Amino acid sequence: MDLEQHGGLEISEIDESIEDGRYLVQYVDESELRNDSGWVGIRIIFQIQEGKYAGRNVSGLFTVANTNSAKSVEIGKQELSALASACGLTSMKNTEELRGIRFSTLVKTNEKNYGEINSDFGKAFQKAEQAEPSIAKQKGETARPEPIPVDPLDSEEIPF
Repeated sequence: MDLEQHGGLEISEIDESIEDGRYLVQYVDESELRNDSGWVGIRIIFQIQEGKYAGRNVSGLFTVANTNSAKSVEIGKQELSALASACGLTSMKNTEELRGIRFSTLVKTNEKNYGEINSDFGKAFQKAEQAEPSIAKQKGETARPEPIPVDPLDSEEIPF
């Protein structure tokens, strides 16, 4: 194929692995996966919204049907329910309803060096405003809010 007909190709270095931690993400795309044994899953692609890895994609895999394991379906639906809740939805009939909604989740690097959601059975999903920078948190540091500058002459209160 002549790549120049399609805008060419820019060769770049391989992206570094995404550091494990909590990230603000947003739904980008999805694909349905199936196998011959009755398993049906959905792979959802999320894009990191802020920080050093903004624009990078991570994925999450959720089981929605499995003729061989009711437990895996229960876990998959529990995770999707927690995801919908973190996005502020009270019900969800189609995963497209997640489009445009930011939420916070844990991300880990898998054995193939790709970033993926570490949902912890849905416990890792949080509303966006609850998100904390977790890289500092994982290193044992606490995230400190920026101090608000105050002009002492701009106050009507007398400090004595």
